[in-house]
Amino acid sequence: MLNADKTQNWKNDTLDSIDYYNDWFLRFAPLTYREQRKVKKDEVERAFVVTEYLRKLTIEVMVKHPEILSVLRMCAAPPIAQDRLAGLAYSKKSLIATMEGDGGRSPSLPAKMTDSEREAQLAKLLDVFNEMMDVDIFPWTVEDRLPTNDEYKMGVSIVTDRLCGSAADPIIRNAQEVRQLHALAMFLKHLGYQEVASSQIKKMLGKQTHFVLFLCGYFDAGYLGYEAAEGIDWVWEHRIHDFLGLDLAQKDAGEDAPKETALAYRVVSASDQEAERFRRQKEVDASKSLSERNANGQYSTPFELAHVMVGQALRDRHWQSGDGAVHVFEPACGSGVFLSALLAIPHAPAFLFTGVERDPDYADICKSVFASKKVRIVEGDFFIVSETEAFQASADVLVANPPYVRHHHLAFEDKLRLQSRVLRELGIQISGLSGLYVYFILLADRLLRAGAVASWLIPGEFLYTNYGKALREYLLKRVTLLRLHTFASEDVQFDDALVSSCIVTYRKAPPPADAEFEVTEGRYGASGFGRKWRCAELSSFSKWVFKEQSETGKSQGVTVGDLFRVTRGIATGNNGFFVLDEEHVSMAGIERDALTPLLPGPRFLRDAVIDADDQGEPQIEKRRYLLSLDAQPEEVERRYPRAYQYLREGERAGVPSGGLCKMRKLWYQQEKREPPQYLVSYMGRANPVTGQSVRFFLNRSKGIATNGFICLYPRPFLVDLLSGRPDRETELLACLNAVPPGHVDAAGRQYGGGLKKIEPRELSVMTVEKLPNWLCMPDQQQELFGCDKS
Repeated sequence: MLNADKTQNWKNDTLDSIDYYNDWFLRFAPLTYREQRKVKKDEVERAFVVTEYLRKLTIEVMVKHPEILSVLRMCAAPPIAQDRLAGLAYSKKSLIATMEGDGGRSPSLPAKMTDSEREAQLAKLLDVFNEMMDVDIFPWTVEDRLPTNDEYKMGVSIVTDRLCGSAADPIIRNAQEVRQLHALAMFLKHLGYQEVASSQIKKMLGKQTHFVLFLCGYFDAGYLGYEAAEGIDWVWEHRIHDFLGLDLAQKDAGEDAPKETALAYRVVSASDQEAERFRRQKEVDASKSLSERNANGQYSTPFELAHVMVGQALRDRHWQSGDGAVHVFEPACGSGVFLSALLAIPHAPAFLFTGVERDPDYADICKSVFASKKVRIVEGDFFIVSETEAFQASADVLVANPPYVRHHHLAFEDKLRLQSRVLRELGIQISGLSGLYVYFILLADRLLRAGAVASWLIPGEFLYTNYGKALREYLLKRVTLLRLHTFASEDVQFDDALVSSCIVTYRKAPPPADAEFEVTEGRYGASGFGRKWRCAELSSFSKWVFKEQSETGKSQGVTVGDLFRVTRGIATGNNGFFVLDEEHVSMAGIERDALTPLLPGPRFLRDAVIDADDQGEPQIEKRRYLLSLDAQPEEVERRYPRAYQYLREGERAGVPSGGLCKMRKLWYQQEKREPPQYLVSYMGRANPVTGQSVRFFLNRSKGIATNGFICLYPRPFLVDLLSGRPDRETELLACLNAVPPGHVDAAGRQYGGGLKKIEPRELSVMTVEKLPNWLCMPDQQQELFGCDKS
């Protein structure tokens, strides 16, 4: 058995799995939630008032008003269920239930909780809310202003709907499944295995196939005990190498097979010292549990990668022969892999090496293997050592792989102390969700001599998360960024860390006005892969996505917005009530004049061209209709008696009190919208053949679209060019579907499992590089850019 018989490990394994899942969830959780129906408007408005419209989220406010916790959960993107909040904040679910008054009790704080414990627990909750606040709905919270009246009304309405609704999140579950399948595929391909269709498994292996679970997330001993009793074994995603216990044979994978990232760096011959260091490191690693090393962030850098990093950092420092010995500093030296790599560099300059290591087991390796007058190993806490006067502004080169300790492993008091230091020394505010590596980088600033070069191997999450803002701000404003190297998400730099990494290199110097840096990817240090990027094009407030203009669709040329008026499809207010298929229309006997043809969701459209029948309705298998009437109830009853009866059923079910419905003059009157000639799915995953994550459609029917689509209405000049020319319609459709996949990737958002999404305003500025000849003629171009786009 792999894990089913190891009951002594179940508790720690479950905690590690939750830890791994939480890290993924915080970084990649898809944005999905359902419209809600009932109203708790008074609670939401009171919460807005006591928090000064969500701008004052403090421990004091939470103590006085614990009941606002449920409202704050619904202000997040995505909304957070109670158990999910407990997991993300590493808090007790009983605390959350007590604050929200579950079980008919009045909302309160636990009576037996000490003041210090209460403060620490509430701070963790607030860290999550500050990180996950839905700034698209509450933009004033990041713009230091009060909301407009419209913003306030909309915010209250949305939170009210969310507060009373279901917490189902199928997209998140699906994204997790896709991620797990990808991880499993990469592992098996590395062993030389090939994927086969699932339908062939029984045919190849027979009916006695033994299945093993692949687990990640929230599991308890009861679930594991049930599976074990049924004779079912499992492997944890965070410890995927357990699969080797099944005696999986290493196949001859050939030259093109996936390789461990470290194998790409076989460029030097390790010395006897390195062999001894590595042997002893493995002994110490084996003496510590994976959960212990995870909590301390102890993941050693592959020697070959360390060798390339050190060599590149020395070249970036431009050291001259007459400059004397270079002082190389490593704030978390572990067993000394960077020092070993430094010693292996041919013709390296004379150097003095200072390493700091907190763990005595690893520090002893470094001290004994590399004993030398030019090597100084300081055993202690880097954050204490960094305040020592002797080390201030002393380092010429700093190279490091700092501990990857996630925020929930940091003691509350330590986190406050380090945040205060960073704010005092650099004037930068750090999010409570930041990992320990962020504090290492920012508090190492004082150790760097003017002109010094620092190179860090760190998780790439800071590039696109809200809690990465502090580090992005430092790199843009306090130093001169030289290079940022990213690895593909499947290229894990540490065998046991399971994180996507990047290498950040900068010089301790104020950035010039025209500062630019190099962005590289793939094999670090390889030539020909870099491209320049201007710092002025980046902001610490937004995610950093590095794509060429030709990839992002922001180069000069005709944009989607030049050709079309771009808008989202209609929001019905309640698809389950207003959207009807033919069977429901027939059963209810609703009059056809009360219905508008409606296009189904993108996944139900097989063809890119939607043709019409003789009545103008979409020629599709599963037809749908939208119920929408603009007459007063008395007239509806007279003209459409069956539709009127259906509306009365909706009233009894509480449909008029739903978010959008209650804001309309007539709760059943939908937005007036013409059928869009073109439309595009705004969310999807990449097609394995084309690479496209969204699809453009040509609509020749009278069908309108819901907000599962973005609608494209041709500009007046384009209407004239397309009029009576179906050949031009399809030619333009082909050009739209030929937009490079990178355009959508860079413009929109990307979530776990490859889910991608683009908003109307982002689609509007994307360039359509390939245009039909009839749209590229000089006179047409002149008309295009001189026309009124209203």
